[in-house]
Amino acid sequence: MDPVASAEARIKQLCCLGLGGEVIMPAILEAMHDLVPSYANCFTWSGPRGEMRNSYAENMDELLPLLPFYFEQMYNRREEEVVVSFRDVMRSRVNGRRTVLLLEDRLKSDRRSYYRHDYYNLFLRPANLHQGLNVVVREAGVALGGFGLHRTERDPEFSFEQARPLERLMPFVAHALTAAPRSEASLMDTEREGLIVVDLEGRICHLSKEARRLLIMATRPVISWRTHSAELRLPFPVIRLCRRLYRVFSRGTLERTPPVYHHRNELGGFVFRAYWLNNDGLHQPSPEPASLIGVHLRFQEPLTVRILRRLGAMPALSRRQMQICLLLAMDVSNEQIAARMNMSKHTVVTHTRRIYDKLDVGSRSQLLAKITAT
Repeated sequence: MDPVASAEARIKQLCCLGLGGEVIMPAILEAMHDLVPSYANCFTWSGPRGEMRNSYAENMDELLPLLPFYFEQMYNRREEEVVVSFRDVMRSRVNGRRTVLLLEDRLKSDRRSYYRHDYYNLFLRPANLHQGLNVVVREAGVALGGFGLHRTERDPEFSFEQARPLERLMPFVAHALTAAPRSEASLMDTEREGLIVVDLEGRICHLSKEARRLLIMATRPVISWRTHSAELRLPFPVIRLCRRLYRVFSRGTLERTPPVYHHRNELGGFVFRAYWLNNDGLHQPSPEPASLIGVHLRFQEPLTVRILRRLGAMPALSRRQMQICLLLAMDVSNEQIAARMNMSKHTVVTHTRRIYDKLDVGSRSQLLAKITAT
């Protein structure tokens, strides 16, 4: 299947899972790179007055240190010297009710003044956000939020022609944003993982780039003008893991549970596991005070999101086969698949055999294992 058509189909399917906007947003932003090449994508939820209610960005690790400056000096203040604010975009005070906005549509000044302004040089440029493409999500005329696709100084300009596939998807995104989140959705491990190095008190000494991103997701499910601190700390239950690990070596069999913590929020699941990072203390009755602890952090996503992401990486399947594959993996019966897809049960069986042949599996259980493997 054409990569653009595959990504478009995947986003539509994600939006129709009924999981809520937050939990599927990382997967949507990832798929958008196949529709419109970009450096980093983000989505910002809008409140009733057009205010920034929450935001998720792929490069939040770069943005987080800059947010205090932005919200304290630029947000609905000095940024309006050179661009139309997010609030006014959500209130349709720029170019009517257009869905797609290029940088030129938001500029209040000429480009030379824009690129000299503190808004660009002290906020956007340090995060490599040289130019942006904004796509507004509305339902029944009410703005629910907006996507921001960003490119660096080395990248070509965005164009309306590139944005056409995104515009077609916005009604589906609106459908997803208005769905009530299903917190009971099954979670699965992803390949996203990182390492946090801490001392015995749980103070962060070092963390990998991916661990930083995941820790932000785990501890900052809401980022807005009300909550924008650049400080990054371990959650208290994770700090307790360090103490639990210490007790395993100091009190041995008295400790009943291993040092692992499962956390869940709007964005998905996060598993923290604590281990001794250096071996100095392992040969002693109890670890030395200078011992360091490695906290392994892994991200989990809903099973259906995982399946759709994996199916998108399997170009051998047609769009219809991808749909049937998803339903098979979700243990939907052949009769129900036939009814949902308006085809005969015999046709479902034929498609199923072809899917099994293409993916080299022989049963639903093997299919599920294949398309959910990390």
